[in-house]
Amino acid sequence: MIEKSVNRNPCLFWIWVLFVVGCSSLPKNYPKSESHFIQSNPESTLAQNLHKLEQAHPGQAGLVPLSSGMDALIGRIALSLSAGTSLDLQYYIWHNDISGKLLMAAVLNAADRGVRVRILIDEIHGDDVEEPLRALGEHPLIEVRLFNPFHNRSWKNLDFLTRFSEANRRMHNKAFIADNVAAVVGGRNIGDEYFEASKDLDFGDFDVVVFGDVVTDVSKSFDLYWNHPMAVPIEVTYGSSKPVLPLEDLRKNLIAHRREVEATPYAEALKESAFLSNLKERKLETFWGTAVAIADSPEKISDENTSPKDLLIHQFAKTMGRAEKEIFIVSPYFVPGDGGVAQIAATVKRGVKVKILTNSLASNDVSIVHAGYKRYRKALLEAGAEIYELKPTLHMTPKAKKKKMFASRSGLHGKVYFFDNHKMFAGSMNLDPRSLYLNSEMGLVIDSPELIQALLSDVQDRMSETTYRLYLDEDKDLRWESFTKGQK
Repeated sequence: MIEKSVNRNPCLFWIWVLFVVGCSSLPKNYPKSESHFIQSNPESTLAQNLHKLEQAHPGQAGLVPLSSGMDALIGRIALSLSAGTSLDLQYYIWHNDISGKLLMAAVLNAADRGVRVRILIDEIHGDDVEEPLRALGEHPLIEVRLFNPFHNRSWKNLDFLTRFSEANRRMHNKAFIADNVAAVVGGRNIGDEYFEASKDLDFGDFDVVVFGDVVTDVSKSFDLYWNHPMAVPIEVTYGSSKPVLPLEDLRKNLIAHRREVEATPYAEALKESAFLSNLKERKLETFWGTAVAIADSPEKISDENTSPKDLLIHQFAKTMGRAEKEIFIVSPYFVPGDGGVAQIAATVKRGVKVKILTNSLASNDVSIVHAGYKRYRKALLEAGAEIYELKPTLHMTPKAKKKKMFASRSGLHGKVYFFDNHKMFAGSMNLDPRSLYLNSEMGLVIDSPELIQALLSDVQDRMSETTYRLYLDEDKDLRWESFTKGQK
């Protein structure tokens, strides 16, 4: 009888299946201890080295830009090797690839030395890294939590049908904190495309190593998310549905992986890196200035009625509104909306130059975002803004050409905003509706004229080779200008 009913009413059957699966939920009563960042140990090697630098610049933050993907990987590994008390890592994506495994090995090595490690990951892209993260969590000094995990473990997409509003809001924050004395903050996730290790895609990205008092504020933001009810221990989310990879097996896998990587051109390029050489010789160029950490409250994800004062965009808008001469927007996913266009038009009208660098259709890895952006291009140009779009082909250095280590396509992923050539925001926030109203974001507001002049000079020097400039012709039709050929 049941079989006949299903055959006669297939729609009712699938509705019943969706209802049953949709009612899935995570366990509610499970052990979860609250923990907080560990105050830095002034006797640690990392703290002592940085304190010597800080003494010459009291009250300021030290800033080391990570514009290159390889520099960014080396910087994170170096902090892992230098940490003496704690590592707190918060990321939207962590891939189980070349760079992802190298960082896992560095983190595991730190824990073996007695360093407490907390890893907080959003689960939106977590399938490929599930097994090694669960294994890492078996270490007595490593704890892994997933933020806003899916309730339906087998059919995760069903969460978007049964609890769309909550499942659609993701933790997009990115921070790598060592000993509460140094942190990497910016736009990079953990994956080969962010560290120049992918053969398919190379993301132009940016983050910065920061040290000084501001790191404590980055740590406090991490703690808010770590101790939030939506941060669930990884062992709870997966339960006993799959056997856990033994930690010792993971250790062997990571050692074997490192040996394999050591024989590649990528490893050779890392070893020859000027950044690594300067790091070893303690000659890294460090900029100084003020830095303020700003971040969304985790309530932005769990509560649709979050207070405006708890949203990063309101703090960011104050900085943007104070610009008097020029605003340079670097946002890979840029969808200003009618309100954003009006704001930019008003900004230009009061005498502030507005330049925008974003992805072209060919360099954008999210086509639906480009579809949202392109409808505003003409209005932005008519409002007086300058628009530049990234070309999809890499501008390769001689070293990259020689070693044949370059991806087939480039894309912009850095989120950096410059104001009046002396202040900037660097972080995880795009200027699109998802970043502004759905995902949680974080970043640094930095005031350091020397740093910003150096970054702007580098970006603008490369823009003539790497971008198209958009303009309107006499008939108000959209056109692209390629500086490489010197023709329109």
